[in-house]
Amino acid sequence: MSRLFKFSNKIILTGVYLIVIGSLFFTATSAYQYCIQQPSFVKWSAPDEAANFYFSKLYAKTGQFISDNEIDSPAAEIVRPRSFKNNGSSLLPVSFLGLPILYGTLARLLVVDILPFITPVIGVLCLWFFFGLTKRVFNQSTGVVATTLAATFPVFVYYSAKSMFHNVLFLSMLVIGAYFGYRAIEWWRDAKENKLCSCLALCSLAISGLAFGWAIATRTSELLWLGPLFVLLIIVYFKEVGWYRWLWWGAWFGLALVPMASWNIRLHGSWYGGGYPAMSNSVNTISQTSLSLFNWHNLTTSSVIAEKFTTLKDTIFYFGFWPRRSLGVFYHYCVEMFPWLMILAAIGVILFLFNRRQWSKDRWMFLISWVLASVFLVIYYGSWKFNDNPDPNRFTIGNSYTRYWLPIYFGALPWAAEALRKIIRFLFRRQIAKTMVIVIVTIIGFYNLRFVAIGSEEGLIYTGQRQIKDYQLLASVLRETEANSVIITKYQDKLFFPERQVIVGLFDDDNMNRYYAQILEKRPVYYFNFKFTDKDFKYLNERRLPPFGFKLKEVSSQGDFTLYRLEKIIENHVGKKRR
Repeated sequence: MSRLFKFSNKIILTGVYLIVIGSLFFTATSAYQYCIQQPSFVKWSAPDEAANFYFSKLYAKTGQFISDNEIDSPAAEIVRPRSFKNNGSSLLPVSFLGLPILYGTLARLLVVDILPFITPVIGVLCLWFFFGLTKRVFNQSTGVVATTLAATFPVFVYYSAKSMFHNVLFLSMLVIGAYFGYRAIEWWRDAKENKLCSCLALCSLAISGLAFGWAIATRTSELLWLGPLFVLLIIVYFKEVGWYRWLWWGAWFGLALVPMASWNIRLHGSWYGGGYPAMSNSVNTISQTSLSLFNWHNLTTSSVIAEKFTTLKDTIFYFGFWPRRSLGVFYHYCVEMFPWLMILAAIGVILFLFNRRQWSKDRWMFLISWVLASVFLVIYYGSWKFNDNPDPNRFTIGNSYTRYWLPIYFGALPWAAEALRKIIRFLFRRQIAKTMVIVIVTIIGFYNLRFVAIGSEEGLIYTGQRQIKDYQLLASVLRETEANSVIITKYQDKLFFPERQVIVGLFDDDNMNRYYAQILEKRPVYYFNFKFTDKDFKYLNERRLPPFGFKLKEVSSQGDFTLYRLEKIIENHVGKKRR
């Protein structure tokens, strides 16, 4: 009876912990969107966010991902925000469709206003299943520590609050898929040992396949490393699961891809590439090159094999293959930004390697999967230079590396939790060890939350303040421009669209200047960017722009930014030019 009472009490405490940690996380991350968004203007600070919100909302209202361009001109294809594709008559999504399909469906079933708050809910589910996974692969104490650290981890909090990015949804689907896959294996082991029904294992495996499939639908490009990892896991667990059960998993995996694939075919003519031509070409090259390796003649010719592998390497790493640069980026965005995590994770791995009593097949596969994924992600994304911050020398949480490397951070957390617990138990007596773990985790948690709020110029508080200023800027520009006007801009496309049609551009391209002139024949056109110096303004109006039939006229200034109107230059009857 006492053993049953302890078990029930343990379940209750675990449930209370998960509810509390989930409630606090949801409140903190959703409060950001609640405070900065306004009912009449829901805006986003990044092009991908703006596009995901626009197409999620469009899908919720119309069931479509095709929006009319509204511009009747041969130059209509340049009229689009970033992360949009313009085929001349319609605006289409460029990015992966998993998020807008899921979020648009939920908004259609409930209400469109929930869109900014779906990712915080998904984040809570991620934390719950992350706890379940680490609890089983490691132990419950490690699961509690790792999940608490995850709930305050700056990158996870940041991109849950900035809720229209793909990355938290992608990570959550990975964690859910891994949890149910592992549970299926546990249930099969139990069913085999105790001769029980394996129905729960089959259901769990189906959910795992759906979750992994939706992860690929959310970020199809990650199949480059998830595909080989799936193959490795299938090989390792093939005997335990059985080939027909893996087919069952694969069927549900494929089923999850059907909505994304069908829409990609309708929008882009290809099930896998979406609006990224480079990705479509890469997939074709990878598949053709891989198949050609199975040709007997190619397999017996070393020069051909070397050539094919070089082609694969260059295609997969189309950002480039620069391991030294990748290590530098890893240092800045992992070691330098989160030293506590990297140091503790390294200690945790070392302690595991030297403690044979903790060795198990499942924990070894957790470690190997994390290491392989981390190596690929570091080299793949670290070889490329992302300049999300205007200052390329600043290494901040808003740069793309952090969101692309969320699987690296999350994979490190259980090892960090293991190390923290063991170090504390070694340094302190058992009676106060738990208290010390709680104190240290609390200190790290407050440090993390401070970092995500004000730790850099891209902290959530500063980002929110800039967002509020953007509302004032948008209201001013809308007053100064006609409803049917087009605004040329470099960075504010995400702010002005869809209230105004936008073009992302400058005046340094002759072809673009000709397109501007064509559009100016039918609609008012404005330019909004940093204010020109008197010298630059004179150069543009006297030399650069007149050959294309227009000049600039200053309309109004908003701080460092200025709104200009493009005005046609008309020739009079004596051949002189006048405005």
